[in-house]
Amino acid sequence: MAKKLKNLLKLHEAVKSHPYRIADDKKYMKSYGRALRIFLDAALEHADENRENDPMPCFAIDKMYHDFSATIGKLHRDYITADGKIHIERCIGSLHCYAESGSIPVFYTWHPRGTFESMRKYVRYTLEGESPNQKYVDDITKEEIEGSLKEIKEWVKKHNGYSIADVHSKEWEEHLKKRLAEGKYK
Repeated sequence: MAKKLKNLLKLHEAVKSHPYRIADDKKYMKSYGRALRIFLDAALEHADENRENDPMPCFAIDKMYHDFSATIGKLHRDYITADGKIHIERCIGSLHCYAESGSIPVFYTWHPRGTFESMRKYVRYTLEGESPNQKYVDDITKEEIEGSLKEIKEWVKKHNGYSIADVHSKEWEEHLKKRLAEGKYK
């Protein structure tokens, strides 16, 4: 395990010292994306191999994998927003922590419905509790939930209801209502 974590630290160093990250020169964007992908995949592989000993890092990397991969993909299309760069840095930080310690106390994902003004574009998950009863808890606030529900209601009214294409928004609305009713927010 220690040898593989050292390999992750080397991959992290390659990401950290990459010319794109240092110079922000677009000609290095695609190779930076490849370096990030190698780092992410190696971390997931390592965490998966150790899932039985400690499932939490594998859970965290699994949760952030899709969004991080999508953001990395934008580097391959020579298009990355400031929010995307921030997301990449946060994910690098989580994976760096894993490479150093074998644990991930905090990780980030894009918000499932981050298009609503009252909801941030990302969600921060923090590891809470003692092993074996640990769990990751997000930091969505009551105000964000209430604001999003208000915006969803206004959107549905403006568009005369939901269409088939809006299934994710409908599920998100139901999820938020349930969380509000159960008091599951920060």
